[in-house]
Amino acid sequence: MPLRIGEGGTTVTLSAPDGRQVDLPVGKASYSDTFVPGVYTVHSSSAATDIRFAVNLDPTESRTRPVAADEFERLGVPVAHPVGTLTPETKRQVRLQNAELENRQKLWRWLILGTLAVLLMETYLAGRAARKVLVQEEPASAT
Repeated sequence: MPLRIGEGGTTVTLSAPDGRQVDLPVGKASYSDTFVPGVYTVHSSSAATDIRFAVNLDPTESRTRPVAADEFERLGVPVAHPVGTLTPETKRQVRLQNAELENRQKLWRWLILGTLAVLLMETYLAGRAARKVLVQEEPASAT
């Protein structure tokens, strides 16, 4: 909406909030380029004091409702699609990869059990060999 500034026969200078100075041509009584929010000052050669007025944001710029994903896509913003939109082939590949990973973990379990069995067997044989050596040395030291 254009702003009525005053009579058309005076020199008018408008100061915008961003520091810009606009000299309006003589005879122009309205101004409509108030896109920057803030306080504007009108300096008129016929008025004794400056006129100040405020321009606020458009109320729609402060709306806080969520925007739908399809609205972002319409505006050209890249949007990640949810996992539920995977094709059946992709779902099958994901299941196969998960099964393969689980099988690898099962292999480690068997490897650990085998290592523990070898360690227990080695400990048993070492203890048995040490007893034989100890039993053979006792009769010799008794005489």
